[in-house]
Amino acid sequence: MSLTYAYTPLIAPDGEFTSPLSINDFGQIVGNYKINASHSGSGFEYENGRYATLAVPGATFTSPVEINIQGEVAGNSFTALGRDPYGVETAFVYHDGAYTTIMPPGYASSSVVAINAFGGTVGEATDALGNEVDFVESHGAYTTFSVPGSLETDLIGLNDEGAVVGDYITGTYVTESNGFIYDHGKITTLDVPGAANTNPVAINDLGEVAGNFTASSGASEGFIYAFGNFVTLDVPGSTQTEVVGINNLGEVAGNYYAANGDEYGFVYMRGEYETINPPASTGETRLTGINDAGDLIGAYTAFQGPTDFSGFVARPTFVNSA
Repeated sequence: MSLTYAYTPLIAPDGEFTSPLSINDFGQIVGNYKINASHSGSGFEYENGRYATLAVPGATFTSPVEINIQGEVAGNSFTALGRDPYGVETAFVYHDGAYTTIMPPGYASSSVVAINAFGGTVGEATDALGNEVDFVESHGAYTTFSVPGSLETDLIGLNDEGAVVGDYITGTYVTESNGFIYDHGKITTLDVPGAANTNPVAINDLGEVAGNFTASSGASEGFIYAFGNFVTLDVPGSTQTEVVGINNLGEVAGNYYAANGDEYGFVYMRGEYETINPPASTGETRLTGINDAGDLIGAYTAFQGPTDFSGFVARPTFVNSA
């Protein structure tokens, strides 16, 4: 069984680099692009062939990270501090033309990594002394969080049921990390058997977690954790496999490096891998997201230059059965 995809390029007006980062179930897409004339960058929202710029007033750079089913966009903006044009980072949610700052009280900077269907966000904040804290935010109420006994905790993903995934470090070897699920007060540690590092990247509404781990060989591989069991993902013939997301059907999107060093996207479902490589690609394709319809977003090398990337959306059209 193999999926066929229809590819649509995503090239923001006057942009020389378009990088889509999130797609919701209505096909709305957000990401970043680099402006040709000024070589500066900004965020964008794409829907039905139309682009809209996302730019927090007064910010040097605006970077969306995720769009939910309501069309709410979570992201981070950067403003100048002295000679540093990106000196202060501030998280935001954008909806219906308005930007709302996401910042726990008493903190000087913040960043978000995810937003769910109800507008809840997760992220990190730093106070004036440089002390960092992770937070879960819902309708303006903030809860700080860290795994008990950890030296460092990072929140990564959030589902519509309010469950959070991330990773943490407990020992002196900062390269060794453990994954976890935090669900309504309960912490479940996630450690792929035999792995040095376990790093979840996403959790769907069924509680299935997708992520990456370092195998005993030192190579990066992916995993799915569902109902107490791990399934490891290693694209056949690849040297590295990296997962970027999972949808509510259990489809996993990611990227892998082939033996020749080229990078390709892949979709995994029920034991089968499908390579994603737009026809116009010259050898480098990288997926960044997947929605519940199985639509994929990413970027590929369009020309010979190392920075000549074009964004794309790939939509499944039909299934061929052998």
